[in-house]
Amino acid sequence: MISPAPFPDAAPLAFGTMRLAGAPPAQVRALLEATLEAGLTLVDTAPIYGACGPGFGDVESRLGAAFAEAPGMRDRIVLVTKAGIEPGMPYDSSAGALRASCEASLRRMGTDRIDLFLIHRPDVLTGPAEVAEALDRLVADGLVGAVGVSNHTPAQVSALAHHMEAPLVANQVEVSPLAIGALFDGTLDQCQEREIVPMA
Repeated sequence: MISPAPFPDAAPLAFGTMRLAGAPPAQVRALLEATLEAGLTLVDTAPIYGACGPGFGDVESRLGAAFAEAPGMRDRIVLVTKAGIEPGMPYDSSAGALRASCEASLRRMGTDRIDLFLIHRPDVLTGPAEVAEALDRLVADGLVGAVGVSNHTPAQVSALAHHMEAPLVANQVEVSPLAIGALFDGTLDQCQEREIVPMA
């Protein structure tokens, strides 16, 4: 990825935390310290990370413990988390669910602000106007610094952006040698057109 526009000092590589589920606290802190020493400042997480093992919200809680043990660490990080995937139910991006997820993430990580808040997966049962209003409210209330999406198609991004006041600054998509669809389905073209940062 390249640095999201609101975070020009973020390194072009991020530290993904999905594999930290169940990791000892000392290991989590050491990895974060090594990440920062290497010049990587963007840390990507999600409430669902850990749900298949220790439990929903596990990784966010471990990050929060590390931040509590290392004063000042949180301030050096561009913190990214997501919402919209809840255990035992389909994707839920309703206004109430997004608000509750954001507030729970803030509590688990012991912070008062999420730098970049993403919709983890599209919720086809919630209209884009409702999602947009919820995201705009989180920005207006100061709980998140910027908003974006994850795994959204160009059409889904356009529908959501149409109702947004705050800009969508990122679309986190799957790209690998075995997943090249974003190169050909208009996803990356739209990112260039709308100045949305692709995260992969």
